[in-house]
Amino acid sequence: FPDKFIVKGAHGSGDQFIVDNKNEMDKYEIRKFCESTLNYNHGYIGPNKWDLPYIWEKHYNFIEKGIIFEEYLGNVVDYQFHVIQGKPETIWTCQYDAVYIHNSYDMNWNYISDNMWLCELDDTQRWKILFNPNIYPNCYTDVNHSSGKKPENFKEMVDTVYKLVGLFEEVPYIRVDLYNINNVLYFGEFTPTSQAGNVFNETSDFIPEWDTYFGSLINFQPDIEALEKVKRHFN
Repeated sequence: FPDKFIVKGAHGSGDQFIVDNKNEMDKYEIRKFCESTLNYNHGYIGPNKWDLPYIWEKHYNFIEKGIIFEEYLGNVVDYQFHVIQGKPETIWTCQYDAVYIHNSYDMNWNYISDNMWLCELDDTQRWKILFNPNIYPNCYTDVNHSSGKKPENFKEMVDTVYKLVGLFEEVPYIRVDLYNINNVLYFGEFTPTSQAGNVFNETSDFIPEWDTYFGSLINFQPDIEALEKVKRHFN
């Protein structure tokens, strides 16, 4: 193993075990994590682990369960490109810094002040994202956070996203995640169901302009033959 590594499931999302020093790792805790992860069904239909009446991401049921061990790159920024009909439309920058900082930008790196999530100002004058508090209790958007700085190699990032999306031919929506460490790009993941295809909050006050805008970009009469070809990537 490298000096620092991360353990995570191949068939789920969000569960991870970070080892900062392999010489001090607790093998029992790692084993316990692996056993728990292998017994967890991320595609479970019904009340999930947060006891929400919710249909989880069913396509995970088609993924063979497994454990991934890989080098831990550190607490780096996760650049999440939202691609609609083959074209990157918006970017999220995500990083944990005491709280979870989650900013939104357009493709010209203009900060989207009315974050795609429903927001409100808290008593520290930061925009608090109204996720379900049992899931994301400390999630904010903060334009002044260092994670929101435009990368020097941003054009290379966008070109890379186009190349990766080209693997899928035509697909209405896919999210492409990249890490950018010292101007070296690392692929994170593809996901067809960002945030499980939902925004968690406990109000009905969604921002309708976003629904209208992004909905207008999607072709609701897609090429069925092309979509059938895409499915094999998620089975």
